[in-house]
Amino acid sequence: MNAGPGGFGHAPVSKGIVLATVGSSLVCSAARASHRRLPEPLAFISQALAFRSPGELLFGCLLLYYFRVLERQGGSAKFGSYAAVITGIAYGLQSGVSRLLQWHMPLPSGPLPLIFASFVPFLLDIPATSHFTVLGCRLSDKVFVYLAGLQLLLAS
Repeated sequence: MNAGPGGFGHAPVSKGIVLATVGSSLVCSAARASHRRLPEPLAFISQALAFRSPGELLFGCLLLYYFRVLERQGGSAKFGSYAAVITGIAYGLQSGVSRLLQWHMPLPSGPLPLIFASFVPFLLDIPATSHFTVLGCRLSDKVFVYLAGLQLLLAS
């Protein structure tokens, strides 16, 4: 009883982001293991895509995979521009604030701005499909996505 296409069907932007995230995480992990530095342009791009730990990679890719429903609802062009704008604004603001206040903090690893910004349309646009009760509290299936986001927030 499948209600729609499975996997990354009709979600090529989400598929590209997940594949780029996994690929850059593996490249950065291999570079760290061999004690090599990445070239500067590759280091900047991988900073925005690569997670530092396998746990972050697992939960980050799980959330990116689940947020593919946003791309299916709005279309690939809209989701691609949303992802580019969110990522650009987030890294631009962080870079500007750190230069203004002369902080030398590293940028967060992985596409965290895109992931955490996607919780807003997920909350507002995606309806809950099932409800259940735990210890007298009525919860929906969306609670697992929020728990994965909390885990990613606490781990990074």
